[in-house]
Amino acid sequence: MIIDAHCHIFPDALAERAMARLSEMYVVHPVAMPTHAGVLAEMDLRGVDRAVALQVATKPEQVRTINDWAIELAADPRLVPMGALHPSQPPDEIAAEIDRLVEAGIRGVKLQPFFQQFDPLAPEALDMLRRVGDRLVVIIHGGEEMVEVRPLLTTPERLAKLQDAVPEVRFIMAHLGGYARWDESLIHLAGRDLYFDISFTLHCCPRDLALRILEAHGTDRVVWGSDFPWAAMDWSPISELDLSPVETAGILGENLRRLMKLP
Repeated sequence: MIIDAHCHIFPDALAERAMARLSEMYVVHPVAMPTHAGVLAEMDLRGVDRAVALQVATKPEQVRTINDWAIELAADPRLVPMGALHPSQPPDEIAAEIDRLVEAGIRGVKLQPFFQQFDPLAPEALDMLRRVGDRLVVIIHGGEEMVEVRPLLTTPERLAKLQDAVPEVRFIMAHLGGYARWDESLIHLAGRDLYFDISFTLHCCPRDLALRILEAHGTDRVVWGSDFPWAAMDWSPISELDLSPVETAGILGENLRRLMKLP
C-alpha cells in the first residue's frame, strides 16, 4: 500500500483564495487545486492508495471548524485527515479538542509554527503537547520555509530540544527533519525516537546526504510524503534510492500504518 503522509487539503470554498495567497508568499504554484476532489484525482493519477490530509489552524478560533471538517473527511476511506490545535487556545479547550479528535478516530494533528505564529518551545506550546502525549501523532514542520523566515523556530537543534521536553509525543518531523538544513538534521535528529517524512526533499537534498540521514536514523522510521499541492504525488524517487524491497515498502506505507495504527 502506498500512502502519502504529507498532503494539504482545503475546503472548496477556500482553496483558490488560499492557493493564491500562498503562491504569492512562496513564489511557487500548486500542481493542482488541493480540494477533496483534487486530492483524490492526484492519487488516482499517481497510484496512491491513501493520503494523510493536513490542515493548519493559523488562529485559535479556527480550530473547532477545522476539526469539524477533518471529522467529516474521515468518512472517506482513502483519506487519513489530521486535526488542528493551537497553543493560544485556553487549556480546557485544547483538552476538549484532543478528546473530540481521539473519540472521532482522528489519528493526529499538524503543527506549523511559522504560520501559526508560535514558538514550539514556549511554555504554552509544551503544555499543549503534554496534553497530546501519545494520544495523537504530531506532524511538525522542520527546517526552513521556501522563503527566508527569521527567527527560524524549527531548526533541527530546536526540534531536538522539543523532543527532549516532550518525549512521550509521537512526532513526525517533516522534510527529513529540516528543510534546507539537512546537515543539521543529521547531527541533531537522526537516530532519535521519532519519525521523519521525506516530503519536498529528494529533489533538492543531496542524494548522498539523504542516504546518510536514512542510514543514521533507520529507514523503519521514515515515511514518504509529497507535500501536495506544492509537488506531485510522485513516489518514484524512493525507488531510486537503491533500498531493499522491505525498506522501500516501509517508507511508502508500512511504517506509517504501524505508527498511526491504520487498518
